[in-house]
Amino acid sequence: MFCWRLALNSIPTASVLKSRNLTATSHCGVVDDTWKHSLLFCTMSKCVWALLDEDITYLIAHLRISNPKQWITFMCCNIPQVDGIRVLVTCWAIWRARRKAIHAGVFQTLFSIMVMINRQIEELEMIRGNGA
Repeated sequence: MFCWRLALNSIPTASVLKSRNLTATSHCGVVDDTWKHSLLFCTMSKCVWALLDEDITYLIAHLRISNPKQWITFMCCNIPQVDGIRVLVTCWAIWRARRKAIHAGVFQTLFSIMVMINRQIEELEMIRGNGA
């Protein structure tokens, strides 16, 4: 569900909410709060990405695709499947942690976010193993 909403650029970032007249500002601090800022370049997001494989973080930092659907397609078609899954699960985990912080005042540690990412990937691997 998250990837589908991301591909349609409909996860509720401040810029999306502003375009729908649901908030007064489209900014997170001083920058426009787009999907890319929220998931890749916000300070908390960059800290999570820094804990992953260096090649993946380099690609994420230097890939200049602003359309989320094209970005997801690139990630699914141009890197190994295991890395693509890790990237998308990490985006989901960052989004989930961000929403918890904004809406519930619950701030997760980087360690707890990484544990959640690894747990989700393990569950996906178990499902894949049982279905194969």
